[in-house]
Amino acid sequence: MDGTNPGNYGDKYINERRFVAEDRKLRKELGILDLFMIGITGVIGSGWLFAPLYAARVAGPASIISWIIGGILVLLVGLTFSHLMSFRSEAGGMVRYPLYTHGKIAGSITGWALWLAYTMNPPSEASALVEYMSSYVNGIFIDGSLTSEGLAIALGFMFLFVLVNYYGVRAFARIINGLTALKIVVPTITMLTLILLTFKFHNFTAYGFVPYGPSSVLVAIVSAGIIYSYLGFQAVINLAGEAKRPTRDGPIALILVIVFSLIFYIMLEISFIGSIPSGLLAHGWAGLFLPSPFADIAMYFNMMWLYSLIIADSIYSPSGSSMAAIASNSRATYALAKDGFMPSFFVNVDSKSGIPRIALLFNFAISAVVLLTLKNWHSIIEALGVLLLISFIGPAASSGVLRKVPGRDSTLKGLYGTVQPVVFVLAGLIAFITPFTKIAIIIALFLIPILLILFKEKGLGKIDMRYGMWLPMYLILILAGSFVYSEEFQNMKIFTMAAFVFLSALLYIYALKSGASFMRIANQKE
Repeated sequence: MDGTNPGNYGDKYINERRFVAEDRKLRKELGILDLFMIGITGVIGSGWLFAPLYAARVAGPASIISWIIGGILVLLVGLTFSHLMSFRSEAGGMVRYPLYTHGKIAGSITGWALWLAYTMNPPSEASALVEYMSSYVNGIFIDGSLTSEGLAIALGFMFLFVLVNYYGVRAFARIINGLTALKIVVPTITMLTLILLTFKFHNFTAYGFVPYGPSSVLVAIVSAGIIYSYLGFQAVINLAGEAKRPTRDGPIALILVIVFSLIFYIMLEISFIGSIPSGLLAHGWAGLFLPSPFADIAMYFNMMWLYSLIIADSIYSPSGSSMAAIASNSRATYALAKDGFMPSFFVNVDSKSGIPRIALLFNFAISAVVLLTLKNWHSIIEALGVLLLISFIGPAASSGVLRKVPGRDSTLKGLYGTVQPVVFVLAGLIAFITPFTKIAIIIALFLIPILLILFKEKGLGKIDMRYGMWLPMYLILILAGSFVYSEEFQNMKIFTMAAFVFLSALLYIYALKSGASFMRIANQKE
């Protein structure tokens, strides 16, 4: 064993080799363009249709800064994953890396966060599709929730997206490439039209650039759907194992997707804020209400051609994003099964299509439960945003550990050494600013993977517990920080943030030491 490939560490310890035959069934057919298109079609979904509105309601014109901060975080996450992918690319990679470096506790918690987030994505896209449809179809979205008819339509669309994935990665890529071209064109036309014909600089200062305080800028990143809108980039990571040249094509496509997304959403928010009719701001940004934001603006200015174009896009944009998320989540479930967290039959890959079909159908059932429970776009994306931030933490620590693997130098080694702790701390910081009542419910869900591991792995010894407990400790820190930061402790906000950053940095150092020790032990077992 040469110690240069993280995939070699502890293969016997994590019972890795028995899945090699199933891995080989995955089709290696995707190129850089395919991966780029899959990532873009995931990024330009319902987020462009709704997130600019909710971001403006939370932070006003300062929501532009929210997009910049969120985009920078995602770019840093992308650099982290490009680093991980240079070591090893495989289906469901985001789930696998923490397992290699820290064992089953850290790996399963990260995988659980990612799996829950992706399970929530198809219902969020389907609900967005139906909510926009409500502008011309009566009785499907009333009082902020989908009706029975609306839920039935959304479930029908979700099942259609599953069918597309069911019949193979090549067919999926062809449909995605066609949809993505259209998805780029319509928002671009919308932005240019609004900037050229309706733009008002007065909107940026009418109630002040930061009307609801600096903290609203960070709150918007989660609660308005900003992190959610960038979600599509993760499909590139989880499908990179099916690329022709994964260690080259995956990182290139990933960075291209994130840079494009950052520019796209900043320009979109600017065009939205500048195009709002002054009369709709009578009660401030928080009082802005537009059921179908961009379509409503087009109708207000009597641009019916643009209204029709946006309504058409509101059908195929969420459709493409949902298909990309469904594809990615089936690979995440596949990877969790390889980790031993999900039942082993989810590892089965259909030999003809190269698709983990059982995982695909199981995820559809869970997504249907999410849709029937939450019933609207905004409720789903609030929870999803926190889960995404938590899913970034484990891989950031893994990348920090693997950066020190002997024999693997990089021209970006110094940059990666800075990126990883920033991702680790910033993801936690943005998460803990989320209202305590919401984050408490979400973090409570992480008791499930921990209890399942302890129940399923009765022989789970000191190794996993000792070297993976830093992640449960971080979740507790986020929860405690959110409580202190809540409205009951207004005078402690700055102190709480500073203390959180300091303690997070200490936990990052602890996570690196734990990972290095774990990999040495796994290596000895090899």
